[in-house]
Amino acid sequence: FRRVLFRSHPERMLVRIGPERAPAIAARIKSIAGAEGILMADDGLVGGTELSHVLLHLAGKISLDQQNKVAEELFHAYFEEAKDIFNAPSLVEVGVAAGMDRGALEKGFKDGKALEEVKKEEQENKARRGRGVPRFYLGAITIEGAKDMEEFFEAILQIKEGRDEKP
Repeated sequence: FRRVLFRSHPERMLVRIGPERAPAIAARIKSIAGAEGILMADDGLVGGTELSHVLLHLAGKISLDQQNKVAEELFHAYFEEAKDIFNAPSLVEVGVAAGMDRGALEKGFKDGKALEEVKKEEQENKARRGRGVPRFYLGAITIEGAKDMEEFFEAILQIKEGRDEKP
């Protein structure tokens, strides 16, 4: 089992889902995590994730494997070690722990280009106005909500056959 801090923001949770449902939802999250070997506590820091997205973006420019390593390291730092991951110096350390180059990370956070790219991608996602969760973008095709593998297969065929152009 891994011990993890459950970073709920009680006031926000109460406002969004109501005081009568919040404890049950928190208990359900803990139960699911526990079944996966993740022990969650009820305290921790809450902050903006914009810079974490920048780190993931920089990692993704290297490879999907590197991005996955960074995502795992972010999870570890935030939930298991209760680290503050809401500032560039801390995120540089997370990236280095995941095998990225310190100098490249520092440059990536300092020059602002990656942040601009992340913000642009966020705006594009908002413009798509998707509402389903999860949401997958495969070229011009959007798959929203829990879907069967058949729908993904069809989307991949459309892309392969060049039938995925935007209208």
